[in-house]
Amino acid sequence: MKLATSTLLAATATASHYRGGTYKVRQTAAGNTLEIDNTQTWRKGSDMYSGGCRTTASSSYSLNGSCSLQSGGTCQSAALLYTALFVGDDYCYGDGNNVIAKPASGFSFGWSSCCWVSLTKDDGSYGGGGSMAMRMTVNDVDNTSPAFSLPPLWLIMAGCNNQKIELQPTDADGDKVKCRWATSSEAGGAYNTPGYWPSLTLDAENCIVHYDGTMDSSTQGVKPIGLMMEDFDSNGNVRSSIPVQFLAQVWTPNMSTRSIGAANYPDWFAEKEHKDHVKIPGRGRRSLPSYCSAVPTFVAPTPADGHIIDGKSGSVSFTLAAQSQNGSITSFSYQGPSGMQCTTVNGNGEITCNWTLTDAQQKIESHSFCYDATDNLGLVTNRQCLTISGRGNKITNIQEMATAVLDGSGSKGFTAADGNNYGCAGRGLYDAFATTVGAQVDAQDKAFYTWKKCVQCASSSPLPAYDYDQTNDSCANSSNASRGVCECDRALVNFLYNEAADNSNYNAAQCVAGGYANTGCCNWDTHMWAQYNTDHQSCCRDGVKDAGSC
Repeated sequence: MKLATSTLLAATATASHYRGGTYKVRQTAAGNTLEIDNTQTWRKGSDMYSGGCRTTASSSYSLNGSCSLQSGGTCQSAALLYTALFVGDDYCYGDGNNVIAKPASGFSFGWSSCCWVSLTKDDGSYGGGGSMAMRMTVNDVDNTSPAFSLPPLWLIMAGCNNQKIELQPTDADGDKVKCRWATSSEAGGAYNTPGYWPSLTLDAENCIVHYDGTMDSSTQGVKPIGLMMEDFDSNGNVRSSIPVQFLAQVWTPNMSTRSIGAANYPDWFAEKEHKDHVKIPGRGRRSLPSYCSAVPTFVAPTPADGHIIDGKSGSVSFTLAAQSQNGSITSFSYQGPSGMQCTTVNGNGEITCNWTLTDAQQKIESHSFCYDATDNLGLVTNRQCLTISGRGNKITNIQEMATAVLDGSGSKGFTAADGNNYGCAGRGLYDAFATTVGAQVDAQDKAFYTWKKCVQCASSSPLPAYDYDQTNDSCANSSNASRGVCECDRALVNFLYNEAADNSNYNAAQCVAGGYANTGCCNWDTHMWAQYNTDHQSCCRDGVKDAGSC
């Protein structure tokens, strides 16, 4: 593991006690960068936090996410920090985000080190944890990778068959997604070594891991899940290959107790971190224990597994409910996006979750939210997931449109930043309601003035979000309420694209007051707007013309 100098003291701690992780890759509106999310799960005390895992700050130390081109050479690396989304009894789980320059061609990205926790084979013996490897391969740099919620840990009951965990990936590009077992070089110690874990099987087409406890002699311990999640283009080529790594915990419920607390669960990790090849008691039975059919279940109004909730309005609220034949539901566990808040469980076995999406979160196509419920005996429901849709990587306002279009590639190099305080009309940074402080100083300044009046005629502040399709230079996907603003913005950036920024950051003190005229707003072709001089111009069916020339 390559760590910065400031992390050397923590290297010993962060190089062991690993619980799992994954990546997500997204395109940005700018088009020349990629967003890389890293999800990480570490044992508490070895969690890269100075002072302990907490949800109020980013981790103190980073992993070095190195980037290398498949054709040879390097690309931009990233310091992989993370902020805890929640803190479990034994682990810290959270997400980090980095933006890197988009590589010129296919690349690999990630890190490796040592070591996983000691792992439990199906014959009941412990083996060494082996090295960690968290490296993804991206073959298509214009692709967005599949998205899913990584389970921090998977709780499985000894002796029970038909247990499963569904990852339920989504793909913003609509690609086919499948999973496969990772190779030893891809997963390190999480490699599914032949003969070690016959209890684990994979439904590759649907990314579902199955566990059959009747094939497992152990009654407690941990088993590694090391997968690669891949999305495919229409010709069957792999666009990206993303590591998916987490641990499965085996335990034996006690049906004779009234309730179970954290102290009643097996101590999965503490005494085994540095002991290899230890034999634990075998179960020696093949009949199904009674607790296998006693797990709690979800009930209404819980959304159906795989349900999609529309989050385009910027906020969502939903209720989860479960019931148990053993007594009561005592808690819910969930993996969701940052900022999601859920109530504590009530006497009816329900929680209500509320989430207000940030601007950045709304730009993500979809968010996964996965959850399960635990009863008073410690039995857990099957894990379910739902998807919360965002606007995606859409261009919704003038700042985003200018950033995407005005990238300096026009004939005279105008950039989005050049629009700041342009001349006497383009005051502020693309502020359609800023006061014009004088007569326009050049054609670009006149374009800013025309744009401001267009927007002011089309709408009022605050302006509605629209949907601009940059590829086709079209506002057609926008709603009726927002398309007029989109058309105004589109006209401005298209004009500025090939212009020079001769009067950017213009000194307002140099502006000379202009004259005044009687004006009105002209609307034509439903979504087109302009201001016109009512003394000398007419609003015609195809726009503003000289008076009497319609």
